Amino acid sequence: MLQPERARIRNGAYDTGTRDGRGIVGGPMRVRIDSFDGQVTAGLPNGKPTLATYETAADRPRAAAIQDFAIPKAWGEKKLPALPP
Repeated sequence: MLQPERARIRNGAYDTGTRDGRGIVGGPMRVRIDSFDGQVTAGLPNGKPTLATYETAADRPRAAAIQDFAIPKAWGEKKLPALPP
């Protein structure tokens, strides 16, 4: 099974080829977008969640390409997960 790839989103942009990303292989995939406020604490290494996890699918080319993801505005009204104590 392939390991999940990740990239940090900063100011609305991400790049899987930077030191924060590991690149992708291309082909069909599930995309999971988690959003945090970036205020790191002992129990929250990425900060508090600002949106519920958003999942979608993408079919990525096997070469360098740009992929934009849009989170529907109504998604921001979803209930956030409970924070750890």
